[in-house]
Amino acid sequence: VFRAGGTFFNYNYFEKILREELKFYGEFQIEISTATDIDILKVILEKNNKSLDLVKKVLLEKYNDLRDSFLLEKTIRFEIVNIEKDFLNRISGSGKLKRVIDIR
Repeated sequence: VFRAGGTFFNYNYFEKILREELKFYGEFQIEISTATDIDILKVILEKNNKSLDLVKKVLLEKYNDLRDSFLLEKTIRFEIVNIEKDFLNRISGSGKLKRVIDIR
């Protein structure tokens, strides 16, 4: 669980939507940063063949708090990106994926 734009979000719920609705089984992480006066919530997916627009659309349809924060309250900026698996941030030593990265 993490907070962005005053709302609490759950990494596992993002994962559930990605797996069940989009059949995405790769790795992903969430990066939280800030710009001027708004938090940026970026979902970083392991490179795949899914349309980024489709991923964004489905996440906004299925995750009510995300949709409300992004579209109604406008307290966050929401982005989806694809990167090569080797560029996902990992914990040095164990090599485990850092699921949420807060760089505010």
